[in-house]
Amino acid sequence: MENKENSTVIFAGKEVEQEHLYHLLEVIAPAVCEVAIHHAKNGEDTEIVTKHAKATAEAIVSALTFTKS
Repeated sequence: MENKENSTVIFAGKEVEQEHLYHLLEVIAPAVCEVAIHHAKNGEDTEIVTKHAKATAEAIVSALTFTKS
């Protein structure tokens, strides 16, 4: 992987420093898990909860485009 100090990322159509993206993902990933756990504990179908969590993660990844700065 490239040195993250020299990389930018296109995320949701906007250029951001890769380091900033790391911090963003540190917040998003646990939040997605917490929502999934909350729904599962409330008796929702775990297959559906897992499907939504996976779709959220896939949407985040598909919004990324790594570029050299």
